[in-house]
Order: sequence, then structure tokens, then C-alpha cells
Amino acid sequence: MFDIVASDFDVVPFALPNLDKAPNSFANFVDANIEEQLRKVLGDFFYDAFINGLALLPAWVQKVSPAGYAIGAQVSIGNDVWESLTADNVALVVEGINWHKVEINNRWLVLKNGADYTYNSFPRKWVGMHKMLVPMIYSLYTAANVKQQTSLGIVVANSENSEVVSAGDNIVRGWNKYVDFVYGAERWGFSLNMFMGLHGYLYSVKAYFDDLFAANAYKTMLVYLDTEFCPPVSQNVFDL
Repeated sequence: MFDIVASDFDVVPFALPNLDKAPNSFANFVDANIEEQLRKVLGDFFYDAFINGLALLPAWVQKVSPAGYAIGAQVSIGNDVWESLTADNVALVVEGINWHKVEINNRWLVLKNGADYTYNSFPRKWVGMHKMLVPMIYSLYTAANVKQQTSLGIVVANSENSEVVSAGDNIVRGWNKYVDFVYGAERWGFSLNMFMGLHGYLYSVKAYFDDLFAANAYKTMLVYLDTEFCPPVSQNVFDL
């Protein structure tokens, strides 16, 4: 759903070794922890609406006849939604006789992929779920896969003996980068205007989602954010 794969962890600062040795277990770890953490942050109601909204907008993939797209089938490219105008449609997606763009900047795709926007006339950027979730997965996977421990830290073998290092700094660094993307620099006591994060983005575009709450007790996205949005708490090495 969020396109986080083992190759996202090939380079520092969020490099994880040996993921190719257990690709299925890593994929399961990613899926389970993304759902758990996003449910905590977004609340069950908005998380479910988000996932269901994305499920209706599959990403376009090149198809081969006779298994092309049907008339009326919708696909997403970037943050936009396209509709097939022909049967057994295997054409590249461009405006014309085969495809028509029916929506620009779909709210669920923007929430997933990120976008530039303005807040109080100032330019802002929501980085998207992928960039936000990679450091979270890095932190949780590192914490869950500490292999050989001593009372002082993790033993890492070298050519002569073993040296003692700590995974704590890596775990904390990844987690706190995730916190920054969720809630911005407010965790350091700065103004919300300095770094918006996920919370700031949703606050800024809250009217885009008000229709979801018209029939329940929340009534508006603002009330929902104030009630259910639960940002993660930053860590230090003493938390571990």
C-alpha cells in the first residue's frame, strides 16, 4: 500500500543488513507495523477511510491485450485519477481517446504521496507517507532484531575479535525522525509554523475531509484531529 520495500534500506542513515535473506518476513513486519502505528496516530476511523480510499485507486500498470482496462476503470498516477474511455485499454495514460483525467490531486493520493501546499500564505511541503514511515520501520526493525547482546550493548564481530557498540542511538535516531515527520518541530517547543509535519498538513487541509464526519459525533475534521490524532512520543537512549 505504501510501497516500502527492502531496497529502501540499502543506504545510510537507515540501512538494514541482510533483508534479502528473509524477504517475506520483512514484508510482513512492514505491513503489520505500519498499520499498528498509523492506527495509533490517525485513529481507527480515519485510518480505515484512508486505506479504503486508496484501495479504490489502484496505481496504473502497463497491461497487455486482452487483459486491458475496461471502460470506466479508474487508475492513479502520482496524485491524479484517470478513467479509461475504451475497452481492453492497453494504451499509455495520456489525455485523448483512451484516457481522461477525472481528478487532480485526489485527497487520499496527496495524503499518501505528499505535495506542496500553503498555510497562512507560507509555502509548505507534506513529504508523504513513504518518507515518514521509512525511519519508523528502521527503528522498530533494529530494536526487534538485536541479535547478540552483552550488558553493555551489541557485539559486532570483526576480523580479530568483537567490539561493543550500542543500537540505542540508531533506534532513537530513526524513531525521532519519524516523530518529526508526524508532528514537526513542535516537539522541540517551536512554533507549528516552522515545520508542519503530518499533523500540520491535515490541520491545514481539514476542510477536504469534513464530509467524512458529517454523519457522526465528530462533525468536522478539526474536532476529530483534536480528539483522535495521537502523535508518537520522542525517545532518548534512556527510554530503551
